[in-house]
Amino acid sequence: MLVLFCDRFASAYFPYLLEQFPELKETYEGFTYYPNCISFATDTQLGAPAMMGGYEYTPSLMNQREEKLVDIHNEATLVLPVWFDRLGYDVKVVDPPLVNYAWDGDYTPFEAYPDIEVCSLINNYLERYEQEHREEYSAVDYGKISIKNCRLYAILQMVYPPLRNVLAENGRYYSTDNYAYTQQEYFIRDYAYAIYLPQITDAENDRDTYTFIELDTAHEYQLLLAPDYRSGMPTEEHPYAGIGSYPEDASIVDPEKNQQSYHVNACTILLIAKYLDALKEMGVYDNTRIIIIADHGSKIPTAPFWGFEDPLAPSNFNPMLLIKDFNSTGEVRTDMMFRTNADMPYLATEGLGSPQVNPFTGNPFTLAGEDQTYDLFDGERGTSGLDKELYEFIFNAHYTVRDNIFEEENWGE
Repeated sequence: MLVLFCDRFASAYFPYLLEQFPELKETYEGFTYYPNCISFATDTQLGAPAMMGGYEYTPSLMNQREEKLVDIHNEATLVLPVWFDRLGYDVKVVDPPLVNYAWDGDYTPFEAYPDIEVCSLINNYLERYEQEHREEYSAVDYGKISIKNCRLYAILQMVYPPLRNVLAENGRYYSTDNYAYTQQEYFIRDYAYAIYLPQITDAENDRDTYTFIELDTAHEYQLLLAPDYRSGMPTEEHPYAGIGSYPEDASIVDPEKNQQSYHVNACTILLIAKYLDALKEMGVYDNTRIIIIADHGSKIPTAPFWGFEDPLAPSNFNPMLLIKDFNSTGEVRTDMMFRTNADMPYLATEGLGSPQVNPFTGNPFTLAGEDQTYDLFDGERGTSGLDKELYEFIFNAHYTVRDNIFEEENWGE
């Protein structure tokens, strides 16, 4: 059992990428694509718990529990690893999102489960990538950027403290000169280990396995290079890539942002394709159930919703969902069944010979229901600060949706 969690992996680009790279239809053999899928929130802190633990961890139900949100988040993170561990599987969890509300690997909630292996790969392969791709990587003059930012930092210290964060813009200092470089710096740490996944995976285990891997390449908007959406600075031989047949509409979204969003999603699709090919070579592809899923959609309005009064809302709530079951064959197909990413625990545990129940609450895993309206939230306090004492999410927007997300009348506020 393999779950590839891809933060901010937007669903709507996938059909265009299949058209641009027809060979992907064969690479993603046996997969079913569910475009009619929603998440319950627009950021990881609110959207990931339901994806990892099921419908008991939607934002509204988390708010009803008289516990710290961080503790509920940790519980959701552990639901599937503990379920598979109790079933006797060899369980490995790689870079689970926001464990203990920490940006970096604070894995103390896993200490009670010594048989579950948890680790982080983010940044671990950056040095290797730099050495093996020195020509591409050295095109980014980080020394020059650091000198420039040090000067700006010195000036910043003279500014009234409450204004510093506004002026700093997380270290970018609103500088158009180094914006592309700083974008690449954020992107490359995730890209660096993603390209090595085929090399650091083996099929030597003689036990059934459950593996959860986070990939963040779709999260950081970035211009990438033709023809295969690789990272690097543009050259005459490898200029910035295009967007295939994906439609442009400057009245909806800034064309450059649209291009960046398409690029990182294309990169993710192609990186996963290489990983799938590696699993086939190892002889474990057919006997592995694989779920490729996101916690939320894109902050860029995507094509299926451009005619909506508010196209950003459904785009933000429309995550990728691709599923390949055991021994499933045939070219990738599309299923318009209504799904939510909270279906994942049910889909992951179906048919494995053990009751499909949450190991912490005893409640059954469930699927999205027909003719049922779901509450979706955009959180005001969700992505910054990560206050561990927080007992309640505060929302700045609330939507409802049912059945078919591509029909505007099914959305409400």
